[in-house]
Order: sequence, then structure tokens, then C-alpha cells
Amino acid sequence: MQFNPLRPSHDRKLFVSSVAVAAIVIAATVASAERLLVDRVAALVGDEVITEYEVQQAIGPGLAEINRIDDPQTRLKEFDRRRFEALDELVAEVLVLEEAEKLELPVSDEEVDAHIRRTMQMSGWTEAELLANLRQLGYETLDAYREKTRKEMLKAYAFQIRVGARVNVTEEEVKAEFRERYPNDQQEQVRARHILLRVPELTTATEMAEIYEKAQRIRREITSGELTFEEAARRYSEDTGSASGGGDLGFFTRYLLDERFTAYAFGLDEGELSEVVETPLGVHLIEVTDRRWRDIDSFDREELESFIHQSLTMKARERAYRQWIRELRAGAYIDIRMPSLLDDHPEGLEQLTRD
Repeated sequence: MQFNPLRPSHDRKLFVSSVAVAAIVIAATVASAERLLVDRVAALVGDEVITEYEVQQAIGPGLAEINRIDDPQTRLKEFDRRRFEALDELVAEVLVLEEAEKLELPVSDEEVDAHIRRTMQMSGWTEAELLANLRQLGYETLDAYREKTRKEMLKAYAFQIRVGARVNVTEEEVKAEFRERYPNDQQEQVRARHILLRVPELTTATEMAEIYEKAQRIRREITSGELTFEEAARRYSEDTGSASGGGDLGFFTRYLLDERFTAYAFGLDEGELSEVVETPLGVHLIEVTDRRWRDIDSFDREELESFIHQSLTMKARERAYRQWIRELRAGAYIDIRMPSLLDDHPEGLEQLTRD
């Protein structure tokens, strides 16, 4: 008897049944793996439990960067390092939130919603687009993101109350730093142009990978001669202030723009095109076109000292925060249980970072 695809034969029933069973097994395996992460304890902080699932969620946005590492063993080491870095931050979060609870700090729904509206405005998203991006970051609902936002605001308030008074940068410290940076009352300046691809505040690993790939494609168009840097900047750059001028930023000093951006720029030779670089502003391609030294006048000095004061204050706040966390940790019960992946997978773990 010939097989008729329109006829529900015994063989066809068996085939469909087998596919259904396979689908159930796969779904059950995935669900089991997720439950394992949810149930597996990464750390205990007092009575609070931190699960490995929470650690996995915390490093999710950084997976795109890890995935760009070609060597599997190096990628695994970086993934493992990020896991413990994320766990350390989650432990600190529990400790800071306990302090916020002691202080009985209020954060209203209106404050939380105002912050979310600002995020949407800065990213140019509708509420539907916000929800789509949040789901990719692991937030199942807007309420879940609201709760995360509330925690971040509580942490900031608690830090300001407990630690803010410890931060005090004096005029003498500013002047001493100025003398160290500019011993001859001169500053080096570079002239550079750049192409900027902005990264929204809430960006998934997949979206980040796409932004990097676009930047790499633009770089190839420049290095192949298909486009000049200026043409590429006018076509692709999302910096509205410089794109029309071919990405030209004019001359700037090492400290007056974002420190990571200037570190990249001052490390380039004239005419050299950078690799794809990332700063808090987004993803860039940078090309230095000129360099010079300039005497510092009174206006420059005032501006530079103001920047130095901000920079020293930020560093002092970071030191004060780290010291505060050390104090909180010293007085808390903390039991780290999450094992290193390197012990179990010396050959490199392809699946964890590629999924």
C-alpha cells in the first residue's frame, strides 16, 4: 500500500507522535535548565538568597561583548569573571537596600514613573518599544522594571545619606592636581573627527552586537576606499553636532571630553583610524587629523580646574562607596556558593556564551 500524505496512516501518526514527544522533551530540558538556575543558590547574604539565575540575568546585556572574543577558552574566562563581578554587585545591592530599609527612605510611584518617562524620551521609544526591549533584557513586565528602578533610586539615596558627607575635595587638592597635569602651563590638544552610533540606555546583547557590526561595516567601507571618513560621517554618524561637518570635533584637550573617548583619541597617530571603540556616549570610529601644544590662559585654567574638581569628586565618591561596601560586608553574613565554570569546563564552554 502506498503512503498517502492526506491519509492519517499509522506511520504518519507515529511520526507526529514522535515529533510531539521530542518537542516536549526539548521544552522540558530547557525549562529544567532554567529552573536549575532559578533554584541554585549563588550566595546567601543574611536571610537573602541570590540565585544563579539572577547572576545570569545581570550579565545578559554584556554577552554581546563576550561573544566577540574568538578563542573559546578566553571567552569562558571572561564570562566567568563577569559572573563573579555581577555576583559581587548583587551582594552589594542587598547590603545597600538593607541600609535603605533602615533609613525608611521613600520612593514614590511618581518618581519611578518620571524616571521611566525620561528613559523613553532619551531613547525615542514608545511604551510598546520599551516593553519589547525590557523583555529582551529579562524583564517580563513593566512592573518588574519599575521595581528595579525603585531599587536603583533607593540605593542612590542611601549612598548620599550614608556616604555623601565623606566626600570633600579641597581647593588645594585641585591646584595640586592641576600642577601635576600641566607642569609647564601648557596643554596638548588634538583635532579629531568621529562617527558615532548611539547606544540606547536599555540595549540587549543582540542589539549591541548589531551596532558593533554596523560600525565594523562602516570601518571597512572607509579602509577599502569606498567612502572617505567625511563621507561616512555625513551618511552614518548620529552625532547631529558634527555629522554635517564630516565628523570634525575641532581641537580638544585630554580632559575636557569624556575620558575614555580622549584616551582613545590621544593614543592615535595623525591620520590613524581607530578600531571600533565604546564609551558612555555610544560606539565610535575616531580619526586624529592634527596635534598641537597651547599655553593655558586664565579662561582655560578656570575651565580646567572646574573639570579637575568634578573628576576628583567622582573618584572620591567611588572610593567612599567601595569603603562603605567593605564596611557593610564586614558586618554581614555572606556565604558565596557559586562555583567557577573553569573548574568544570577546562576546555571552554561554547554553549553558555553563544546562546
